[in-house]
Amino acid sequence: MVPKNTVTTYIAKQVHYQLDNLFDGNVKLGEQMNTFLNENWKEVDGVIGLKLGEAAGEVLSTVFTNFFAKVPFAEFFED
Repeated sequence: MVPKNTVTTYIAKQVHYQLDNLFDGNVKLGEQMNTFLNENWKEVDGVIGLKLGEAAGEVLSTVFTNFFAKVPFAEFFED
């Protein structure tokens, strides 16, 4: 079985960013960037959230494809 026409919905209730070693290790600028990202997480998530959802969907599709290549679909139903 191979998944076709998959749709992944990504809804974040809250996002927290912690990015390290930014700006060539400048701790002060890195902290300011993390603060900015976390204070504006809804706007940032609106920009990158769709891509995160697409990536998660691709990973799940691969996992299910590999799983069903090893476990026959018929094993999930009783005779």
